[in-house]
Amino acid sequence: MPRREALLVLCASVTSALLPSTQVKSEQYLPAGAAQFSRVLAAQKQWGSLKPVLQSGRTLDDSEWENLRTILRAIYQVSSDMEYIAKPWAADLKSSATQDIQKLRRTLKDMDQPAKQRQLEEFSNKYQEVQDLFESFFKTFSQASVGDVPDEL
Repeated sequence: MPRREALLVLCASVTSALLPSTQVKSEQYLPAGAAQFSRVLAAQKQWGSLKPVLQSGRTLDDSEWENLRTILRAIYQVSSDMEYIAKPWAADLKSSATQDIQKLRRTLKDMDQPAKQRQLEEFSNKYQEVQDLFESFFKTFSQASVGDVPDEL
């Protein structure tokens, strides 16, 4: 291979190695509000995926209990995204959402102790309460978003 071609190949490989990866997380480029909404939806989906595990009746091992505690903390953090989403809402809807968010936080904190002590029944009893709070938040979201979509659509 001539020297010039070898130099071109070398430059091309170095340049391509320095370019940012084309595989990026889609959330990274979402605008404010959309990123928070995406995280809340993902948290609700993750929470919903726990139902079959909790209803299976089988004994959970230590790593599964630690995963449950990690999920509790992650969803607790997502509650700040819920607050961000509710900021521009009308006062009554914002108040309703704030109450749901505060109740969600309390419930998640209450669930940590049964998870720490590996008490499946007590943990499972609170599961539906969190699911209902997610649903209540999204119901309030739909009421707050009614005027956002043009009638032509």
